[in-house]
Amino acid sequence: MFTTLKLNFSYRNITVFLILSLLLSCSKGEDSGEGIKQNPDENSPETNLTPCEGNLNVNIDEVGSNSATITWSTDANFTIYELEYGLKDFTLGQGSTFQVYETSAIINNLDINTNYDFYIRGLCTDGTGNWTSPFSITTICNEGFFEGSVRLETQSEVNAFGEMCYSGINGNLNINGFFGNDPITSLEALSGLTEVTGGLFIEYNDSLLQLNGLEGLKSVNHLHLYLNRNLVSIESLSGLTEITSIGNPQGLEDVAGISIGDCYALTSLEGLQNINEVGRLSIRKNFNLEDLQGLRGVKQVTDRLILYQNSKIVSMEGLNLLEYVGERLQIDNLNSLTSLNGLESLRTVGTELRLYYNDSLVSLEALSNLQSVDELIIRSNEMLNSLSGINLDVIENTFWLESRSLVNFSGITATATSALLNIGYCDQLTSFSGLETLVEAGPIYINQNKSLVNLEGLDGLRSVNNFIQITDNTILSDFCNLSDLVNIGGFSGEWNVSSNLLNPSLLEMQNGNCN
Repeated sequence: MFTTLKLNFSYRNITVFLILSLLLSCSKGEDSGEGIKQNPDENSPETNLTPCEGNLNVNIDEVGSNSATITWSTDANFTIYELEYGLKDFTLGQGSTFQVYETSAIINNLDINTNYDFYIRGLCTDGTGNWTSPFSITTICNEGFFEGSVRLETQSEVNAFGEMCYSGINGNLNINGFFGNDPITSLEALSGLTEVTGGLFIEYNDSLLQLNGLEGLKSVNHLHLYLNRNLVSIESLSGLTEITSIGNPQGLEDVAGISIGDCYALTSLEGLQNINEVGRLSIRKNFNLEDLQGLRGVKQVTDRLILYQNSKIVSMEGLNLLEYVGERLQIDNLNSLTSLNGLESLRTVGTELRLYYNDSLVSLEALSNLQSVDELIIRSNEMLNSLSGINLDVIENTFWLESRSLVNFSGITATATSALLNIGYCDQLTSFSGLETLVEAGPIYINQNKSLVNLEGLDGLRSVNNFIQITDNTILSDFCNLSDLVNIGGFSGEWNVSSNLLNPSLLEMQNGNCN
């Protein structure tokens, strides 16, 4: 159902004309011998001339509410062109006809929000060309903006609102099939919409397979597609070029910007390719989504980007232009993801870069161009055994690592980092080999690494910010690689070492009792 807070109708004056050159006409019953007939009778004009040959390549340049502009090109020597048009599926010979000398025409006096077909053929001095196949147009709505939010719960309500022929909604549009009565199967009645100043919510519509009817939509404040379980395509959103909001409407965590979730039949994000910047981007639980190519236009996500449980995605290809994420980038539970290829242009992540539970992920090389991230958290990516591509120098606050397959730190680059280093639950890690160039670090936590036997790789450390905790590494028995940190660097911060095979105190370290 929908309610009207205020109806605001606006009309534009439309100048009606035909693009003609030396257009001649004669009225019914007149015979000048030189004129061009326009709508002379009920049927298309008859000719006794033999057909002339040639092709017409037709373009529909512009469709308005009452008119359509058509142009064409030809390889023939036609001198006149004849057009016939009528309501969709009309019988050729029973429509309205007119003739022009130029390769363009405007069909006028059309009804708003109506489907039409038209045909064109060429005439020449010694014959008549064949009619083209029919071309179809739908005139747009032009009744101004509906003032207020609209909620449509049945197909009948969708159709009824479409008949009002609004070009925009100054509020939210919620298309919600939760109650299941008269299920929504088509949005074609909404073909006149070009803008929704609030959010476009399409939710719980199990009978909706496509979004046909939304091709004219250019701008929304935010887009939310949720639990449309049989939706297979969103290509009809290809006209969408602007997502205006970075806020959090209605208090919903992942609505602002673009949120697509639990659309189980969706295989592609084609339809979003013309979006360059978005506030928040959330793609969740679309289990048949095959790739991110539909996001290939996105350069900036000013809030957060979340990719969660899209189990067929194998890489980040499609995000190749992405340079900036203002807050969190979370890549989580993408079980087929093997690499981050596609993120090579990424330079900045404002707060956190989270890589969680991506069971097939083996490479982080695509992050090698990252220049700034506040926190990098890599947790439970069971196949990841290399950190090549990670530069600790660019991590401002926290580097948190839990990886059961990681055997060393080979490939990682750093000389100094202010980041807190938290290394835990790395079951295959035997040493810190690969971190030899690291001289300065923030606080260090080394916990629950059951194969760790020594701290080789940390020999170069000379400064650690105030805190070292090394606990629950059950076979760790050699701390001598931290001797220079203690004795040359003069570490005097908090030293918390316990539940390892060997647990030297700071004083014992200073006295050389390190293994």
